[in-house]
Amino acid sequence: VYKRQLSMFDKAVSFCGPALNYHAVAQTLNVLDYDTYFGITDTLLAGDYVSALLAYDGVLARGFSGQTFLAGLNRHLRDLMVARNPATRPLLEVAGTLSERYCEQAARCTPPFLFGAMSLLTEADGRLRQSSNQRLLVELTLMKLAGQGQKKSDPAAEASLPELSGTSTSAPSAAPPHPIVRNLSLIHISEPTRHSLISY
Repeated sequence: VYKRQLSMFDKAVSFCGPALNYHAVAQTLNVLDYDTYFGITDTLLAGDYVSALLAYDGVLARGFSGQTFLAGLNRHLRDLMVARNPATRPLLEVAGTLSERYCEQAARCTPPFLFGAMSLLTEADGRLRQSSNQRLLVELTLMKLAGQGQKKSDPAAEASLPELSGTSTSAPSAAPPHPIVRNLSLIHISEPTRHSLISY
């Protein structure tokens, strides 16, 4: 592991020079950096599935697979979950300003959103290998996540069911009977005459 890390460091220095910075190294090593997942999570929380799909297209254009993307996003959401509670924050494998970014974004996520998102990502990851259209599967998952984010940020966006208890809907009143038929109940008419009137 140490030799691999040293090799990656030598590669970064050779391409970026002695003044290394986070974005240059991430671009040189062609890795999905934290900014990618922070940005996509923001779009999901806003319910912006269009930006999420475009961001995923950019990930594919950089040569990453859908499975790598899903696994990284799932890991990011897991880190947001542990960042919500001070008792579990030591489980974060980051520190400094990056840890603060996790705490800030985690504060804007509800536990139901995070649980639901991780469940969808785990399910999609398990189905990805057998899928005949992996891109569509990932995009559909992102759209579902954006739908959950929209419901979180705008409760009115979730269709509400009509109230069923405590309400009574009166049946439409029947049309008043024909005057002739109404008056038949008031007088006694022989059967032959009654039939002729109804036929009328």
